[in-house]
Amino acid sequence: MTDIDLLETVQRSLISGSLAGCTVDLLLYPIDTVKTRLQQKANFHRRFLFSSLYFGVGSAMIGSGPSSAIFFLSYNLIKQTANSSSSSQVSMIAAAFGETCACFVRVPTEVIKQRAQVNRNLRLSTIVRSCLRDEGLSGLYRGYFATLAREIPFSMIQYPLWEFFKEYQSIKQAYPVSPWQGALCGSIAGGIAASITTPLGRLIEHSHPDASSHFLQVIINILKTEGFSALYCGVVPRTTWISIGGFVYFGAFEFVTSSFFCNKSEYETDKFRPDLQLEYLSEELIKKCETSEIILELHLRIPTKIKFEFRKNKFQSNRRQLAATLSNQYHLPNRHVFMKRTMAHLHEKSNLLHERLTDKKKIDYVKEHQHELK
Repeated sequence: MTDIDLLETVQRSLISGSLAGCTVDLLLYPIDTVKTRLQQKANFHRRFLFSSLYFGVGSAMIGSGPSSAIFFLSYNLIKQTANSSSSSQVSMIAAAFGETCACFVRVPTEVIKQRAQVNRNLRLSTIVRSCLRDEGLSGLYRGYFATLAREIPFSMIQYPLWEFFKEYQSIKQAYPVSPWQGALCGSIAGGIAASITTPLGRLIEHSHPDASSHFLQVIINILKTEGFSALYCGVVPRTTWISIGGFVYFGAFEFVTSSFFCNKSEYETDKFRPDLQLEYLSEELIKKCETSEIILELHLRIPTKIKFEFRKNKFQSNRRQLAATLSNQYHLPNRHVFMKRTMAHLHEKSNLLHERLTDKKKIDYVKEHQHELK
């Protein structure tokens, strides 16, 4: 990973991540306030249920932006360091590490936010001072390990699924996913992760009153007293809520990333013509074209998108195979050969690749089919 790649990763993670975290909290905060107040049945009067819905949003915004930025920074750095952006195992490890780092900021702000939503007559500064005076710094980190126990498994499912759905869709349509498609992938991934980890959340809730209880004993107690269905109590509202939040969160992240981190000067159509240029082909790729009789069209869909089309009946497997070949040949950062900066990578490698095309038969084969390419 070069210094330029590292700088771009840091900028993209911090800016896109922080804006995504702030966006989802700003839009969904009123609903979260009502939910928190309903859970405080004994301490909150129903008459004030829908009043001051945005009270305490300041603490949420202060925490959600930095925590989300820290998560994506840790997540992307781990993935790039491992040099395997499409590996599910790497994504799971990166997600777990990212959650561990992000919760250092998220947990204190979540504690303050929940107290502000219930005690709407108190200022945020008063709530913080009261917490520090009565409980010390540990009061702000109340439930930190319980939060990790809930969030790490959730993220280890959600983010690899998000990456997988985006990769599948981009390969299926032959160009990168749009922000709304990335949002939909995040929504589906979040819903699946929420439904799978619902029993874990229930176990954590039941283990709070008695810290000495072992998880296995908690499971046995729940099954004896409430039955198996109790483990999935609330799965529908939890899945719905997280799916909506995932759509907003990942949609904001994808939108900011695609809007502010695409160097469009590298993709102008006058610099890179929408036709197949000979020096962009490697010997291995040409050999695959000969053996499978696949005609590869390489053209720009729009200035920041590159599209590959394969004219063959069973083109899905061939498309994936050729995509992996191109990725390995040009040492691209991940398996998406049609990601941004792909053309720049190909352009930098063009002279070297042109020297490798020494077999006249292979060159003539490509030239012969040049007229079929648009």
